[in-house]
Amino acid sequence: MALYKVMKGADAWEYEGKGHYTCKATRLHTFDDFEGGKLTMGLTHFFPHGGAYVRETNFEMIYYVKKGNLTIITADTEDGEQTRHHLVEGDSIRFMPGACRGIDNESDTEVVQMLVVMIVEPK
Repeated sequence: MALYKVMKGADAWEYEGKGHYTCKATRLHTFDDFEGGKLTMGLTHFFPHGGAYVRETNFEMIYYVKKGNLTIITADTEDGEQTRHHLVEGDSIRFMPGACRGIDNESDTEVVQMLVVMIVEPK
């Protein structure tokens, strides 16, 4: 395996994020890019009123707001009481496996960019 991998933004590929809507998710690096296959990274553009439904994650992940303002929804269960966290450019939030989280771009005009890092234990 090479000691580095350059990824040009133009080479990122689009994928459909499960439970996501009104957004464009792109993958920058995948598990195959890293020793042990534990890490993947992407950049998602949430268009006005775009987001993701509240659902449980099976792995550790970090959201970093690169551009704009975004609301992250957390809950103890997918149907449980929700807490809304308003994040602005430069803010981040970390989730452990089992966390329930959703995303809401409440803007009528702003496209929000969010960097997503997922850490998965190899099976």
